[in-house]
Amino acid sequence: MTTLVHIKARQRRRRARRGAIVFVVAMTLAVLASLGLYALQSASTEVKTSGYGRQNAQSHYLSEYGVSAGSTAMAGTTGQLYLGMMKSSTQRDVNCTSLIGTDVNASDLSKACRRMGATELSGAWGTGIKAVESTAVNKAGSLGNNAMTGDFFVEITDPAPSGNMWGIDTRLGLCFTQFTMTAVGITRPDTVLLASQGVTLGDTALYGSQGLLTSRARVVTGPMRDGCN
Repeated sequence: MTTLVHIKARQRRRRARRGAIVFVVAMTLAVLASLGLYALQSASTEVKTSGYGRQNAQSHYLSEYGVSAGSTAMAGTTGQLYLGMMKSSTQRDVNCTSLIGTDVNASDLSKACRRMGATELSGAWGTGIKAVESTAVNKAGSLGNNAMTGDFFVEITDPAPSGNMWGIDTRLGLCFTQFTMTAVGITRPDTVLLASQGVTLGDTALYGSQGLLTSRARVVTGPMRDGCN
């Protein structure tokens, strides 16, 4: 009889504590769920960071490619042609980002600029910039599996005499000219490819996903007669 009384008393205590046990189990599950969500969020952030790092590297190499392409285009007597266009008030480019903020009353030499795009530069070699190798997004191209495209442009400014160089007879009246070359590498979503799949990006998504990186170099070219004095 005494044992039965103890059993009933123990059962009453367990029933009274049932709510506390449910609470402990629920809190344990909530903590485990929070840890799982944190792990998913952390993994997603790592993937995004890796993607941004890759896009930054691609933009960097595109800008370096622009410097190399611009230097090749300025080699030899071509620099003489570009210098004449840069100094001409009717032929120079007036929307150069490298000269933003230049006084409108500045000299023609200070406002001298020649801007060249990837199409113009690569056209001289018979090849173009082809970022996406297929219309299928799941096929890896030069910019990865995502629908991305690459581009660059080059701006040539600040022409200044660089003096004579060895191997050139000073009696010929020839000299070399130094230019500042600014190349901007651009990576952005391929709107043409996305449009073919029925995807349209707004300005926020388009420009928010765009990568820009600038490289700058000093280029000496010649020989030329213009700008020797």
